[in-house]
Amino acid sequence: AVSQGLKWMLNRDSPLYIKPRLSLSMARWLLGFMSHANHRHLQHAAAALSSLAQYSRQLFDDYADEHGADSIKLHKQGVMYACSSEAGFKAMQHELAVMMHNGWPGRTLDSYETRKINPALTGPLVGSIYYEGDAHAEPLLVVQQMAHHAQNAGATVLPNTEVFEFELSGNRITGVRTTHGLLKADQYILATGSWS
Repeated sequence: AVSQGLKWMLNRDSPLYIKPRLSLSMARWLLGFMSHANHRHLQHAAAALSSLAQYSRQLFDDYADEHGADSIKLHKQGVMYACSSEAGFKAMQHELAVMMHNGWPGRTLDSYETRKINPALTGPLVGSIYYEGDAHAEPLLVVQQMAHHAQNAGATVLPNTEVFEFELSGNRITGVRTTHGLLKADQYILATGSWS
């Protein structure tokens, strides 16, 4: 996690890109990240994330039942992680073991089984991890639908707004500094991703 995280931090297109800057709070966060990259914290996080993923999956199913699966392009065909190297395959097998321990079923497929399910795969292939009961939706449509429903419920959506600092009181967020100024709310939801 540490070596992958350091690589991602320097790549603008990665899920963990951090804009380089001198910051004591950022240095503290990075040290905390590194200190939590261990087996004990992995087990704790995996249990929480697995529970959250199962709950989220049920919410997606409920939403598709109410509004139609096509409204968010929800496809219930499972999710496959194809691996082109032995090292990547071993890492994914470890992740599968952790996920299965936390109630998220999946299975290991060799290259033949992988291509049988997904014949469009080309190039080097060692095998894959297949979560048959999983699903995926179109992220942009999901965000657009969430924004639409939130606005209909009275929320204000600020597109193209960059968050660059949180105001804190102890462990509680009391404000968010953005390119649209300081925003305050009763509750804050932190999500990853680059939405505009």
